[in-house]
Amino acid sequence: MGLSHLTAVAGREPVGYRRRQRRPAWVMMGTLAGTGRVVCGSSRFNVEPGDVYMIPERIPFDETNTGATPWEYVVLLAHTAAHAPLVAGLPTAPSIFRADFDFFDHFIQLLARMNRRAVGDDLVALGLALELLGKCQRLADAKRTGRKLDGDSAFVTRAAAFMREHLCDPVPLAELAHHCHMSPSTFSHRFKAETGQTPMLLLARERMQVARRLLLEGRTTSETATELGFANAFHFSRVFRKIEGVPPSRFQRLSRIMGTASTIKIPRV
Repeated sequence: MGLSHLTAVAGREPVGYRRRQRRPAWVMMGTLAGTGRVVCGSSRFNVEPGDVYMIPERIPFDETNTGATPWEYVVLLAHTAAHAPLVAGLPTAPSIFRADFDFFDHFIQLLARMNRRAVGDDLVALGLALELLGKCQRLADAKRTGRKLDGDSAFVTRAAAFMREHLCDPVPLAELAHHCHMSPSTFSHRFKAETGQTPMLLLARERMQVARRLLLEGRTTSETATELGFANAFHFSRVFRKIEGVPPSRFQRLSRIMGTASTIKIPRV
C-alpha cells in the first residue's frame, strides 16, 4: 500500500504563533477559524477558514498566525513507506485549495473513528483517510487547471476589499457598483466574468467565513446573526445552510474536536 501510519489532529494555535516545521510525512492542513500565512520555499499562502494546504514530506515550511484570534485547524499527516502508490497523485509541490464543509465534516468522522478504536474502526479510519487524500488530489488538480478567482485584477481586489469592510452592513449591488465607478449591470457582468461568481454570492461567502469563526468561538446562532447584521437568526441560518450546506448547529460540532489527536498504524499488505 505504501503507507506506514496516519496521524490526525484537531488543534488551535494562539495569537502570535510562529513555527518552522519539517515533517517526515505529507501534511494536509485545513483551517477552521482564524488566518495564517505559510511560507515554503518560493511558495507563499495566505490561509483563511475553508482553505486547505498541502506540503510534501520532508520539505521545511513556516507557519504564522496572522490574525487577532486563535488559528484553529485540522491536519492529517500521511507517513509513507518505501513506495506509496496510493498517494502518488498528490501534488509534488506545496499547494493550496478551497474545500467545502463536507471536507471538514469528513475529517470529524475520521477523528471519531481513530479515537473510538472499536473493532474494525482502524480499517474504517484508513478508508476515510484515503478518501480525504483522494479529495485533495481532485481539489488540487482543479485549482491547478482552473480559473483564478478573487484577486485576478485591481477591479476585483477593490470590490472584494469594499465587501470585507462592510460585512456587517446591508450592501446593495448599486453601492458596490458605485464604489467601482460602474453601472450595476456592467459591474455584475465584469465581476462574474473575472471570478466565475456573482458579487452578492461572494459577499455572502465572505460573511459566512466570519460566521464560521464566531460559531467556533462559541457564539450562539442568534449572537452570530446579530453581529453580522442579519435581521434574525432564521435568515442567518438559511444563508449559512445555503453557503455551507449544513445548519450552524451542525457546524459547531467542529469546536468539540479541538485538541484531539490520534494515530493508526497500517499493516503491510
